[in-house]
Amino acid sequence: MTGDTMGTMQSAVREGITPTIIGADIDDWEALLALVQSSIRNNSAAKAAVEIALYHLRSQQFDTSLVQLLGGSGVTIQTDYTIGIADTEHMVAKARTLADKGFAAFKIKVGGADLDTDLERVRAIANAVGA
Repeated sequence: MTGDTMGTMQSAVREGITPTIIGADIDDWEALLALVQSSIRNNSAAKAAVEIALYHLRSQQFDTSLVQLLGGSGVTIQTDYTIGIADTEHMVAKARTLADKGFAAFKIKVGGADLDTDLERVRAIANAVGA
């Protein structure tokens, strides 16, 4: 995020969302979330940040973890890592480094070259990480 984006988010939270929800009843959960959503137009990132904070506060209210509050089991999930477009050598090196750190799923950016080059890059990465 750029500094401007962060400033815009902070302004949205401070000047738009916060004044709307101050004094709202956290026990009227659906109404509280609706207030957040209707407090400002657009800026879904700022609204999401406030909702995440409210969910965390709610988990504390019920003396439970946020994972448990949201119905999760605490099971570890796998995430991917995006490998940006570069020459094949750099993309393969990045994939190897990430695989060594435990990543097993990759999103590989393509489209920066012709189809044959893109296919070569994907195959080279797959071979390098044992896919």
